[in-house]
Amino acid sequence: MFRSAVAVALLGAAALAAAAEGSAIATIVEGKPSVIRGLVRFDVVEGLHMSANDLVRTGEGAFVRIEYDDGAAVEIGPSTLAQINHPSVRKPGCGALYLLSGWMKLVNGKPDASHKDGICAPGIQVTDVSGTVVLLIDTETSALFVEDGKAQAIDRRRPGSKPFALKRGEYLAITPDHPPTLLERPVTAFVDAVPHLFRDTLPNRYAQFQGKPSAPQRNRGAFGYAEVEPWINAEAPVRSSFVAMWREKAAEPAFRDALDRDLKRHPEWDPILHPPPPPSEASAEAERPTAIPHSAPKGPEAANAPAPR
Repeated sequence: MFRSAVAVALLGAAALAAAAEGSAIATIVEGKPSVIRGLVRFDVVEGLHMSANDLVRTGEGAFVRIEYDDGAAVEIGPSTLAQINHPSVRKPGCGALYLLSGWMKLVNGKPDASHKDGICAPGIQVTDVSGTVVLLIDTETSALFVEDGKAQAIDRRRPGSKPFALKRGEYLAITPDHPPTLLERPVTAFVDAVPHLFRDTLPNRYAQFQGKPSAPQRNRGAFGYAEVEPWINAEAPVRSSFVAMWREKAAEPAFRDALDRDLKRHPEWDPILHPPPPPSEASAEAERPTAIPHSAPKGPEAANAPAPR
């Protein structure tokens, strides 16, 4: 499918409910990708049931295909950081399927389905996907390619800007400090860099694992600051959820020191690292309401008042 779509390009040529937790399964795995779920880090293996907001990390040459019970699939290429959710799930301001860096391919499971929120990433949001799209997020040049069907892209760096409407074979180049550029075909450098497993239509293997227990978790041990630093320093709507999730990590000296050193990049950690001191007795006494003194009766009431003893 990818080859045919690229060939056509070179020649010039729906609202879904959120998937229930456990309906996403890793069906194809290459290399040694890992996932962080809460405070636990473990390997991604075939048959592993994925949970909402899992943080997947792939190294060089690694690959993960995650399939849903409605036929949708998310493919994660090498050297990639991604937060996994069904492509129809929303979070404030953007979709919940988030590509922080690297490669992602979204395959729409049903011909009549359109995942309105698609993929969210730094600077761009891919929406209204009806077909298959490939997204690359890189520090120098990011790109969106519509392998099949249609999609829209929103430049998140320019609120209110008109969305780009892409059809099969079209390519959107995204560079820092410049508006995205829509091209009729992908550039050669992009085509050459596409991960090899993105180039073919992979078989749907969800039924092979459906109804079976999740594959056992292969624990990789505790993670350090370096493993999650890109997430802690991500854009504010993304990183804010990690404060509650990883609050316990702030008790680890090395993790805490690293947080404190980069505090200006994630100021929401300041109350955790530097909580305000408890009120002192003097300040507490000063804050207590002053009793209203009882005034002596005057006028006729004074004559009837009992004499002091």
